[in-house]
Amino acid sequence: MIRNYLKTAWRSFRRDPGYSFINVAGLTIGMTCALLIGLYLWDELRYDDYHQEKNLYRVGLHRTFSGNDTYWATSPAPLAEVMVKEYPEVKEATRLYKIFGEVRVKQDDDIYFEREVLAADSNFFNLFSINMVRGNAKEALRLRNSAVLTRSTAIKYFGTDDVLGQATLHFL
Repeated sequence: MIRNYLKTAWRSFRRDPGYSFINVAGLTIGMTCALLIGLYLWDELRYDDYHQEKNLYRVGLHRTFSGNDTYWATSPAPLAEVMVKEYPEVKEATRLYKIFGEVRVKQDDDIYFEREVLAADSNFFNLFSINMVRGNAKEALRLRNSAVLTRSTAIKYFGTDDVLGQATLHFL
């Protein structure tokens, strides 16, 4: 039966190649568009799906200066507190920002320079579901000058990843 379909299709191609090309091209474009739309939707619906809190939003900044529009993936620091106070829909807000430049870290007599350092509010782990190797996410960042280290950073400074409450880093 499939052989018969292929034979009929071949004859159609040979009899009217322009019409056949338009049909095949249209089918190809339609299937490609459907596939791309499906992949886009799949990615959007699964983005950050591992977080328990599903209603997370990032606030950005649109600024017009001297007639030029710029878009920033950041917002002013006081905005988080204002949004919680002014908008009842906002239950909780946290701030996360990258510290630019180098941060000097002292461990015993050694001084290290870290470039990839982020600062966050104490409620950061209330909103974002991040698995921690050691410690309690609810208690992390509650104390002033506390830090959360990646496994590789803990091994770099202390030689082990089991440093919870045993080690002290000094940010200079």
